[in-house]
Amino acid sequence: VGIDAAPWDWSRTRTWMEVSNYSPMTSDEAHFAATHYDIIGIGGTFGSAPHHGEVAQAAAAKQLKLHNPNVTVLIYRNSNLVIDGQLQSDLVFDAHPEWLLRNMTGAPIYNSGATQPFINFTNPAAREWWVSSCIDAITQQPNGSAIDGVWVDGAGDFEVLFQGLAPGQNTLLNASHALAMKELTSRLHAIRPTMITLGNGAVLS
Repeated sequence: VGIDAAPWDWSRTRTWMEVSNYSPMTSDEAHFAATHYDIIGIGGTFGSAPHHGEVAQAAAAKQLKLHNPNVTVLIYRNSNLVIDGQLQSDLVFDAHPEWLLRNMTGAPIYNSGATQPFINFTNPAAREWWVSSCIDAITQQPNGSAIDGVWVDGAGDFEVLFQGLAPGQNTLLNASHALAMKELTSRLHAIRPTMITLGNGAVLS
C-alpha cells in the first residue's frame, strides 16, 4: 500500500523447478533444467544412497552450473523436522535424543509414524546443529561452491500448535525457530553476500 510499482508482466517473473530424483540427472535432463529455469531447488531426497543427500545435492548443483553458470541453485532443508535417512547430518541428530521436541509426558512428537521427528529449536545445541548442517552442506562439499543458497521448508512459524506441549512452549518454540532462520541467513551472507535464503511462510532475505 502506498508503494509505486511497475506494471506486472511475465518478463519479470523468475521460473522455478524442483528436482527430487532418487537418482542423478542425466546430462540431457540437467541441460534442459539449467537452460529453461531461473531457479532450481534440489530436494532432500536427491541421490540414491541413504545419508548421501549433501554429496548428491552439491554434485547436482555443479552439474547444472556446467550447463548454465547463471542458473540459481538452492538446496532443500526442512526447518521443522528431520526426514531421517536423507542426509549425513541426520546421523548427528539421531545421536542426540535431547534435541527431539517432546510433549508434557516426555514423548517425542512425530509428523508421520516414527520416522519424522520434530526438532526442539528451544535447545541451543539443536538449533546450532540445524544451522551448521545447512552451512556445512555448502562449505564442506567439494562441489559446494556451486550452491547459491538454501530453500527452507516451513520457514515461518511452526504450522501446528502441537497438542500436549507445556503452556507457552509453542511461543518459545516459534521464537527460537525464528532465531535459527536469521542465523542461517547471516551465515550464508558471510560465505557470499549474494547467497539466498528462500523460505515458504516467511521473508528471510
